Amino acid sequence: MSTLLHVDHDYCSSEDAYAKTINELREHINNARRAVEKGQAEKKKNKKSLNTTLRYQNQRRDEFNEIHTLIHMKIDNEADKYLDRITDERTRLKGQIKQHDDLINMLEQNYCNDKHRNVLSVFLKLNSGMPEPIDYTYTIELVHSRENAFNYIVQGTGQFQPGWKNGWKSFYYVEDLVSNGFLCPNEDKIKFNIKLRPTTIFEYRKVLEWYLNQMEDKRKHNEHVIARLEQDKKYLERTTSEQRSKIEKIEKRENELQK
Repeated sequence: MSTLLHVDHDYCSSEDAYAKTINELREHINNARRAVEKGQAEKKKNKKSLNTTLRYQNQRRDEFNEIHTLIHMKIDNEADKYLDRITDERTRLKGQIKQHDDLINMLEQNYCNDKHRNVLSVFLKLNSGMPEPIDYTYTIELVHSRENAFNYIVQGTGQFQPGWKNGWKSFYYVEDLVSNGFLCPNEDKIKFNIKLRPTTIFEYRKVLEWYLNQMEDKRKHNEHVIARLEQDKKYLERTTSEQRSKIEKIEKRENELQK
């Protein structure tokens, strides 16, 4: 009787252990299934998020390309506008020329160059402007006395800074000025048109920035001078008032003495 009870106890323990093992395996399987399902859900979510990100990225790329195109169009339009403004500014010369107001100051020089004085040389010299070299495109146009269509035009590119000059040693033969109609018959002189502009919009920007800095320095200097003059004015007003007060006291004293 005692032995039979011992056998039943062992049998129940093995069955419980087996059931426990099965339950643990099922739990592991369920955990693995849940992990797989969670991973699939995360993958699906990430894929959806990736698609959203890609759509957003493509949308932003399209917007950037559109803005980039508009900016380039704006820059090109502004560049063309400034270059046209510079190109259209021309001065008819009779000696000294001044271009772009205070931006630069240039002198046109022309003279007979060779020993027989048969060749006309023409140069542009920068009197004042930026202290560093700037590339300029310049055109010198010899004006025909009767018809502009016959004007003689030569264009060049060179660097200018104060004291530098560019031009042509052999610009035109003097003996051909009369026969080709460039000598003004009533005035006995020749005329030139000069076109001058920085070679690129970036060079022009340098010139403008330098000019604006010069204007700013000039403004600060003028403000300093005005402030000093205001101080001098106040000092003179105070001194005048003190002198007037002294005079009034003296006059009052004299009147009292006369009484």
